Amino acid sequence: MTIQDKGECDKAIADFTEAIRLDPQSASAYYDRGRAWAEKGDYGKAITDCTEAIRLDPQSAIVYYNRGRAWYFKQEFDKAIADYSEAIRLDPKDAKAYHNRGYTWNNKQEYDKAIADYNEAIRLDPKDAKAYGNRGNTWDSKQEYDKAIADYNKAIRIAPQSADAYHNRGITISSQPLASPTFDFRKNRL
Repeated sequence: MTIQDKGECDKAIADFTEAIRLDPQSASAYYDRGRAWAEKGDYGKAITDCTEAIRLDPQSAIVYYNRGRAWYFKQEFDKAIADYSEAIRLDPKDAKAYHNRGYTWNNKQEYDKAIADYNEAIRLDPKDAKAYGNRGNTWDSKQEYDKAIADYNKAIRIAPQSADAYHNRGITISSQPLASPTFDFRKNRL
């Protein structure tokens, strides 16, 4: 367990800062300090440190991925997508990068792009209940309710304790008009 995992981010930042002072070429120290800044919610400093880590080691997919997360939390969606795309280019088997890029596309209301990324994330990691749930949310946004419910059902089968999947499925079901031509209650029974 790291210091960050214990929630002691200030101590971690101090240690990473000392590591950087001793070895200013340490991409991993900048990356880890950036992660600690992100844990504290200081996404600007996280981005600065990740950018330096990328300058020192431009082939590190995980650094692009985490800088993408920081951009996302700053609601700089285009920059987040660019970083997730670079992470995917460097590590095309990273399901999380596809998942997070899909989530970002969804926030931009680019639903087809979001679904394509969720599809790839699910192909790479078929046990990722959150990817199914988030793809379900995107199907719901596209008003493709049968597909949304099918994804929520799959998320629940994988992670039966997922309150979000039950909640989102309930919202989708309860918002459907009884005479909806796209919704078949017999097929989507609980």
